Parts: sequence; C-alpha cells; structure tokens
Amino acid sequence: MSDMQPLLEILKDKASSDLLDENSRLRRDLERERAENTKLRSQYQELLPVVAERDILQQQVQIAHETAAQNLAGQQRVNEQINLLRENMAEQERRFRAFEERTDKRFRRSEEKLAQTEEDNRETRRQIEILRGEVDEVSRVQETQIRRLGKRVDKMARKIVRTKIKIRRLKERVVEYEARSASSRGEA
Repeated sequence: MSDMQPLLEILKDKASSDLLDENSRLRRDLERERAENTKLRSQYQELLPVVAERDILQQQVQIAHETAAQNLAGQQRVNEQINLLRENMAEQERRFRAFEERTDKRFRRSEEKLAQTEEDNRETRRQIEILRGEVDEVSRVQETQIRRLGKRVDKMARKIVRTKIKIRRLKERVVEYEARSASSRGEA
C-alpha cells in the first residue's frame, strides 16, 4: 500500500492539474463567448437601421403602388411588379419575424443576414426604379394622347366657328335676298 502512495499522489496532482487546466480553458471559452455575444449584440444594433430603411422602402412601395393604381389602372405588367414587390416585402417581413424569434441563433449569422437584407433592399430599390420608369413612361404616353386630343378638339372648335360664320353669312344673304325680293315686288 505504501508503494502505491507516491503513485496516488502523482495521480492526484495530475488530476488536480487537469482540473485547473480545464477550469482555465472553460474560463477562456466563457470570456470568448461573452465577447462574441457583445459583438453580436452590437451587430444587432447595426441591423436596426436596416430594418428602419426596410420600413421606409415599404412606405415607398405603398406610395408607388398608389401612384401606379391611379395612373395605370388595368396595366398588367405594373400589377405584376407590385405583386413581386409585395412578395419581396412579405419575405423580408417573414425573415425579420424569424430574426426576432431566434435572436440567439441569428446572432451567429447576423453578418450574413445583414448582407442578404442589404441585397434585398438593393433589389427592392431597383424594382421601385423600374416601376417609377414605367409610371413615367405611361404618364408621358397619356400626356401625348391628351395633347393630341386637345389639338383635335381645337380643330373641331375652329370648324364649328367657321360653320357658324358661314351660317350667319347665309342668314344675312337670305335677309338681303328677301329684302330685295320685297322691294322688287313693291316696285312692280
């Protein structure tokens, strides 16, 4: 038994040293996790302006939709663009709700999600610009049609004025003719 005593002491020292090493390693891991958590919280705070920008873009989409509805009623392509924008915004909304529900998991992937959201916002902006261009084009076409219609109306108004003048002249001639007829009958 006494022969085993030094071996037991060595094993005890080794176990104690292993436990201290493990404890140190766990403390380092904990500090690293805390630092990562702080970093992820900071990234979450950075993501909030992107969400605010998404809300602004959503308002712009709503305004674009209202403008398109007023100017382009019945335009299938515009409706398809609006539906695509709605689907895109619904997808962003779904992602944001999932982000709120799984904050801890998403902290680890926040940079990737931020990049995806920025890409979605760029795509949304691009689609809004396309939609604005189409609205502008339709507005230009409508203005051209209105100008043409105005010219036609002006032309018809001029014809009506000329016709009224002709009618007035004819009436004057009839009156003159009747007067001459009456005076020649009076002489006879």
